[in-house]
Amino acid sequence: MSNLPNPKDAYFKGILSRDVNQRSFIENYQDPEVVAELDLSDIVAVDCSYVPDHLKQYYADVMLRCKSKTGYKYIYNLFEHKSCPERFAVLQIFLYMALHWTEQSQSQKDLDPIVPTLFYQGTQPWKMPLRLRELFPNVSPVFLKYIPDGDVNFIDLSNLSEDEVKGVASVAAMILILMPRGPDDIIRGVELAMKTIGQDFNPHDYMMTISYVMYTAEVDKDEMFEIVSRHTPLEGKEMAKTVYEQLIEKGVNKGKIEGKIEGKIEGKIEGKIEGELQTIENVLKLRFGEDGALLLETIRDNLSDDTLPKIIAAIMDSRDIEEFKINLTAIF
Repeated sequence: MSNLPNPKDAYFKGILSRDVNQRSFIENYQDPEVVAELDLSDIVAVDCSYVPDHLKQYYADVMLRCKSKTGYKYIYNLFEHKSCPERFAVLQIFLYMALHWTEQSQSQKDLDPIVPTLFYQGTQPWKMPLRLRELFPNVSPVFLKYIPDGDVNFIDLSNLSEDEVKGVASVAAMILILMPRGPDDIIRGVELAMKTIGQDFNPHDYMMTISYVMYTAEVDKDEMFEIVSRHTPLEGKEMAKTVYEQLIEKGVNKGKIEGKIEGKIEGKIEGKIEGELQTIENVLKLRFGEDGALLLETIRDNLSDDTLPKIIAAIMDSRDIEEFKINLTAIF
C-alpha cells in the first residue's frame, strides 16, 4: 500500500506468513539437497524482534525453522527478497545470520545451521557478489583463510519460465506476479496469477495479491475487474473493489486509478456485517493467530463503511500483532 516502503517485500512476506505456503515454497524453491534433509511436517516462522533498533533494516524477510531428519535438531531457512541488484546483499544476509546466532548463543547451546536463500525478481541482471569472499576481490591469498566463504542459494526469477513455476496456488500466483515482465506482458502475468489463485481461493492470500497488483501494475481498473470476474469467486471481485476504493482514499495514483467507483460496493457492510466480520476474523487468524481474533470485538464495535478498508489495510500492512494494535487505535 502507499505507506509501505516496499510493496514487493510486503507481498512476499504476506504470502509466506501461512504454513501451507511456507511448506510449498521450501519444497519447490529451496536447494533440493537441503529439502531432502528437512522434516517439513512442522515449520515455525521465527520471530526476529530481538534485532536491535539500530539494525532493524537488517530484518530478514522470512526465517523458517524446520526439524532436521538427521544430526541437528533444527535447520533454519532464511529467505531474503530483492527487487534490484545490491552489492552488499550477501553481507546483509550474513549480518542477520550472525545476529541470530548471537541470540541463540545466550542459551549456551550449540548453534543451528542457517541456509540463506536470496530471492531475486528484478529486471536488471544480477552481477553482484553471491559469496562473502567476493566482497574482497583484491585481497592477498594469504588472508583468504581468515575470510568466511559464505555461499547463498540464489533464485533468479528472470531465469524461470512460466512452465517451471511450481507450488500451491498462492505461491505459484506470487511467482507469476513477481516474475520480471515487459509492459506488453503484464496483463498476461496478472491473468495467469488470478487464474492460478482462483483455483484454490484463500481470502488472505488473494487480498495480498490483488492489493499488490492494483498498487504496482499499470492495469486498467475495468480490465482488472474483468480478469478477476473470470477467474475468482464473487467474493474476489468485491474484495478487488474494496481495495480499489481504499487506494483512491489514500490518494494513490499510479496512472491507473482515477476518479471513484460509482455506487457502493456490493455486499459491503449494510445487511452483511456478520459476513464481513467472519472474513476479517479469518484473515486476522491467518496473519496473527488466535491473538488477532481476540481483537474482533473491538473491530465489531467500530466497523463501518468508512473503517472496513482501513482495517483490511492495517491487517496487511502491520508486521506483527503489536503494530496492528497501534494501527487499529489510529483508525478508531
